[in-house]
This record gives sequence, structure tokens and C-alpha cells, in this order.
Amino acid sequence: MLTHSTQTNEPARYATLLPALAQLPQPLALIEVGGSEGLCLLRDLYGYDYGGYRVHAKEVQGDGLVFTCSVNKATPLPEIVWRAGLDLKPLDPTDPSQVGWPESLVWLEQTLRLTNLRAAQKIAGAYPPRNAKGDLLGDGLVPLCREAPEDAMLVAFPYSGLGLCRGSG
Repeated sequence: MLTHSTQTNEPARYATLLPALAQLPQPLALIEVGGSEGLCLLRDLYGYDYGGYRVHAKEVQGDGLVFTCSVNKATPLPEIVWRAGLDLKPLDPTDPSQVGWPESLVWLEQTLRLTNLRAAQKIAGAYPPRNAKGDLLGDGLVPLCREAPEDAMLVAFPYSGLGLCRGSG
């Protein structure tokens, strides 16, 4: 605990933002501030069950990780062409010595949350997102924004919300 900060990786919370992202001009470039392992950057690599209507990522083999949520059947997956995370202490999802920390922060009785976290970590290990060190108050965000493709809608969001940096084109 002396060397780590609390990191509440919960990719399921972004299932509700998926419809909003899909309504933006496509394609998207994502920056997550405070993203830890970058699990929420991989929202297009997970599956979603919206009341019996399921959407799945094409890149992931098998059923993969599926989050259950409630909206209508018109919910598409956004087209994400670039992604990056910005965190004071980013974690490497391919390093077994680092992925154990977020697991240790899940409460013992939250077995489904732990199962989902491990499934998301497995996907992040196979498709590791770019995770840069920095925060909103330092000089890390602007250079990271400049790396995004110019023809993509750049969407920056803190771990708990959503914001737009620039329009497409």
C-alpha cells in the first residue's frame, strides 16, 4: 500500500456510455485520464447485453467478456481507431506483477466483479492499450492529444465521466 494508489478498475460502468460514444462522429480516438491499466479504453473489445440484444467485439474470439445493461436495441458499437490512457501511476496489463494490485482492491464478496476484472485484464493483456504517465494538471495531456489521428473525433474522459477535446476533421 505504500507504493500503490487505489485504482478502481470497473470497465462495466462504461457500458452506459457506449450509446453516447456511438452517437458521436466516427471514428473515435479515446484518452482516459486516470485509467490505471486502461481497461476502460477497451470498451469496443467487450460484449454487451442490452436486455437480450447482444453486441460483440469482432476482434475478440468466442463470447469474451459480456456486460449486462439496459437500453434499447439500437445501440451500436462505436468505431475506435486509437486509444491512450493517462495516469499518475499507469499499470502494464501484460505484467503479472502489476495486474494483481487492482484485483486486491475488489471486495471479497464481489465475485462477479472480480471475474469481470480478470476477463478485462486478459483482453488488455492481448490488446495492451497505450498508457502514458501524467495527469490533467501536468504537461501529459496535450502531447497525448497530439498523437491522436487528426481525422478522428478525440474524446477525453476522466475515469468517471466523458468530455470532448475536438471535433472530427
